[in-house]
Amino acid sequence: MKKIRHQIEEEVKAKQEHLKMQLQGIIQLAVEREVQEKVRHQVSGVTSTVVNTVELALIFSQLEVQIPENLRQQVRSHKRQILEVQTRLHNS
Repeated sequence: MKKIRHQIEEEVKAKQEHLKMQLQGIIQLAVEREVQEKVRHQVSGVTSTVVNTVELALIFSQLEVQIPENLRQQVRSHKRQILEVQTRLHNS
């Protein structure tokens, strides 16, 4: 009787260990997938930010080359005039 009981206990332990290993494998795969997804999302966000920054830098550098200095001075002057008019309007 003890021998049968011992044998059954050993079988139960073996099955429990097997199930434990399977569960650990499933959990490990789930964690790896979750980590991969989060990293992929973060990399995508960083990449998008870097690309946007580079694009803006290229656009501004081209604008510097293509817009003549006298036109830029006129824009600054007009902005200053608009600000002065807005200030006068606000103060009146």
